[in-house]
Amino acid sequence: MTSTAATRARGDAAIKTAHSYPFSTRLSLSKAAAEKSFDANGNRVNYTIDIFVGKNQYLSTSKLGVFTQNIDHWEKKERSTWMNRGSRLYMKPYRMAEATHIHILSIEEPPFLMHRDYELTRTPNRRRFRRQEVNPDLDLYIGYVPSLLKELKKVFEEDMGLDFTYRLELLGEGNYGKYDKSTLEWDGMMRDLYDGDADVIAAALTKTKIREDYVDFTSTWYTGDVKLLIKHPSFVWEYPFVPVFPFNIYAWLTNFLAFFVATILMWLISRLNQNEWRAMSIRGEATEDEGQTFTLYNTTYYMLSIWAFQGLKKSPHSYSGKVFTAFWFAYTLIMVWLYVSNLTPFLMASKVGFKVRSLHDLNKQEQFGYGVVRNSPTFDLFHESTTGDKRITWDDIQTGDEDKIVQDSIEGVRKVRRDNGRYALLSEKKMLEYEAYRWPCDLFVSGGYVTKIKFPWPFSRDHHFGISSLTPSRNSRVMASWPTSPALVFSNRIAPKHPFGKRKRRNPSQELIWRVSIT
Repeated sequence: MTSTAATRARGDAAIKTAHSYPFSTRLSLSKAAAEKSFDANGNRVNYTIDIFVGKNQYLSTSKLGVFTQNIDHWEKKERSTWMNRGSRLYMKPYRMAEATHIHILSIEEPPFLMHRDYELTRTPNRRRFRRQEVNPDLDLYIGYVPSLLKELKKVFEEDMGLDFTYRLELLGEGNYGKYDKSTLEWDGMMRDLYDGDADVIAAALTKTKIREDYVDFTSTWYTGDVKLLIKHPSFVWEYPFVPVFPFNIYAWLTNFLAFFVATILMWLISRLNQNEWRAMSIRGEATEDEGQTFTLYNTTYYMLSIWAFQGLKKSPHSYSGKVFTAFWFAYTLIMVWLYVSNLTPFLMASKVGFKVRSLHDLNKQEQFGYGVVRNSPTFDLFHESTTGDKRITWDDIQTGDEDKIVQDSIEGVRKVRRDNGRYALLSEKKMLEYEAYRWPCDLFVSGGYVTKIKFPWPFSRDHHFGISSLTPSRNSRVMASWPTSPALVFSNRIAPKHPFGKRKRRNPSQELIWRVSIT
């Protein structure tokens, strides 16, 4: 028997002895593989549990925390002061991406988060002074997210005594994150969060079912209204060529081409058909004035008069001319009907947008089209819907014009102004108000809300208390200074990064593997 086996045998014998003789007050084996101490009742004492965290086959090599049964014994053994007075459990600040700080991702989404010179870069022609150098004492970003993180830092460091060092980074492509079912991978911020390159997403991120399978959310803390951004009726009819708006340029070109071709064909019929006035005048069956009825000039006037529901004194004499006139009259009747039916919204300031109070009202109206910003919180809300009015709304957005879904909020605002009351942008109330209150102040946010959109708080073991402490008191001050609030999303993906860049982790389970080491 080796020395190690003999030591273990002596330890097991000692444990049996401790249980066999209750008068033994204490037994401590320090020469064994690990220190083992028992009290008078034979219970294990003076032990320490190191806690590690990991996922599936991955396991972190650094300790997440430590639990000691006897703080005084631990301090004597380790010759240091216990880190968490008042509790036998000490958990290190959980940081997945970086060891020295919390890595937070966000997107430039006014008014949630903006660069300090956002307005200057957006409308450079309105401010002609020379741009000053960046003051290092001022924050690079402004908005609700930076203000909220400052208040959260105070809660952690002043109220909880925990370090809250973070680094805020903006994602370049401006994508919240979408799951590709073909590749089973995320993109945007969700990919960085899932892969372990970030700890937190601080943005107006909508909680969807697929995202809940990969990251953790708290219950809903902020509920916003999804409203319509429309052009104010007082600014709708300011263009001098409003009567041409019912048809686009292609429709007008088609009508002019049809008029030109129909005029030429009618003129040829009047010249070549032997039963027309010109041939009859040559044969002496009609007067010379009747023979000049369908010259090129008179034919043009005749075709135009049919379009205006008028007519000349003489109509075509041949059957071919009469049939062609009937077809042209039917074409002009259809075109005039389409023009008049589309002209009404352009001649009257429609107030349908003011009357929309629900998705049902929005879906049944036909006065204007509506769309969303691609990959925005509102886009995710309707895109993930499968039933009810939300699905009807999404089908109408998706099956309508290709430009109903705009690439960003700036393009959406331009489309609302350009379409002159025929397009409305669906988005969260505070985002729309930020755009509506900008110069030239010709936009309006509808009074009634279409639906609700919910932003949840994120949570982690050490962060949940800080967020709960912030919400009732300091959060109100931040809400007063900035129009809206973001959602934070903490990743529960605690596995290390993929070796050699190979993406092996595709299992959506959230199992935490805890390795317990008794020392």
